[in-house]
Amino acid sequence: MMRIIPGIELGIRTLMKSHSNIPSLVQLAITSKCNMSCKMCQRKNIKITNQNMPFEKAKKIIDKLQGISRIALVGMGEPFLHPDLFNIIKYCVDRKIYTQVTTNGTLLMPENLERVFKSGLHNLIISLESIKGNSIFGHNDPTVISNIKKIIEYKKENNFKRPYLTLQIVLLSEVINEIPEIIQWAEINGIKHINLSRTNIITEPHLKRPSREEEIAFFKNLKILRKKHKIRIDCLQDQIYPGFIGKCYRWLLSFSNLDDWCLKWSYCIYIQEDGSVTPCFHPSHNNYGNILNKSLKEIWTGKEYQILRNSRAILKPCIACDNLRVNFRNPEVILSK
Repeated sequence: MMRIIPGIELGIRTLMKSHSNIPSLVQLAITSKCNMSCKMCQRKNIKITNQNMPFEKAKKIIDKLQGISRIALVGMGEPFLHPDLFNIIKYCVDRKIYTQVTTNGTLLMPENLERVFKSGLHNLIISLESIKGNSIFGHNDPTVISNIKKIIEYKKENNFKRPYLTLQIVLLSEVINEIPEIIQWAEINGIKHINLSRTNIITEPHLKRPSREEEIAFFKNLKILRKKHKIRIDCLQDQIYPGFIGKCYRWLLSFSNLDDWCLKWSYCIYIQEDGSVTPCFHPSHNNYGNILNKSLKEIWTGKEYQILRNSRAILKPCIACDNLRVNFRNPEVILSK
């Protein structure tokens, strides 16, 4: 299938429940080190070896990713703690790969701003749960708001087109009523894109999060806020495309069978610090090959991954995960498995 618009291709493949010869997105875990200890993070419940992927290993892996559309430099930690982050970004960009980084925003100090822009980074995703310091489970570091403003000012002053800025917000009950205010704040500060995601209760089943009924009521208000603030607001359970395509997505949502089909099965893989490939970050997934000694296509279309796709409905933690599902999974589902 032609990759004219990756997002449209993803939507079509989701409906068809098919996949291409290679994934379009690779999540590369470059670090497991973090400077925060958010209550909603799964780090505290799984075994973590604090380490950075060596630059030379990162280069070897990136060299084996020919043909992918995007790469997300992630991991179970904070990417800006990696000493070679900007070298890794530039290495990806030089190979014509759309590159994005997700950060907690605490390390976007002035001394890093010039390096961010000179690296050629395409998309900088900043996690933000509250602008008032009301988050119990997320982080409330006041420097994040200041850092976001500084990076926006720097971008305007120097007439930089990228990186594109995205705010990442987790739908927690404690802050859901503050989200309309965050959206207004984003518009005032020139941010054009917000991504909303469900609270991950796979490792934290007791986190306070909105019910499905509360989500639906909230999404109705989002429709108004999108028009009012002219800002793109993505949420898998509501809308992930802007404009007319977004309206089509909302209409097709009930026909897409997203309750038994995780989007990641059709377009994404997660590469661990040692090069092993898994469907996502969750530690209970098996290793389905190592990118350092197998080709990307060999892993993605191989027998083991095909079996994985066919058995996803009974896999743990997939059976309980609802981050990429439409319907809502209750904590009791997880606790009973």
